[in-house]
Amino acid sequence: MKLTLELERQLKSPLGVLIQGEMPKPYELLRDTFGDSFIIAVGDIVDENLRAVGIRPKLSIIDGRTKRGEIEGRSAGRQEADLVVPNPRSNISKELWDALRECDFKDRKIFIDGEEDLATLPAIFFAPVGAIVVYGQPDEGIVIVNVTDEKKKEIYTIFTKMEGEKWI
Repeated sequence: MKLTLELERQLKSPLGVLIQGEMPKPYELLRDTFGDSFIIAVGDIVDENLRAVGIRPKLSIIDGRTKRGEIEGRSAGRQEADLVVPNPRSNISKELWDALRECDFKDRKIFIDGEEDLATLPAIFFAPVGAIVVYGQPDEGIVIVNVTDEKKKEIYTIFTKMEGEKWI
């Protein structure tokens, strides 16, 4: 599934609550509010910062990049991953879709060979209701998405508007 230009514009807005502030304040606030929750991290920096404040995500989706640039010293992330899947920019590959659909969310790490820019969408869609999905909003902060049936319906609608083969 591939993102359309219309959806790309739409997805520039946060899918949940944007938390801003100097590091590590947003992550400490998240920990203090949702620390015992079922948390899913999307993005290398988000995963790293969650762990730094004592949150161990049930699932981490990383790609060894931040703002589309390589992160020095991130090759270990690939070796430590439970699964490596390909995913091109602005796409949701069948491999990524299947990995998240079949995930047991038990302290797993998925490494994306490509970009995890849209991995948030299937992460929300396949996460259990009540989970918290956290991802970075470039140069603004972190976004916290409370997974509800309504949020899953919103994500489903986005999937229906994407181009290419669909698995929904």
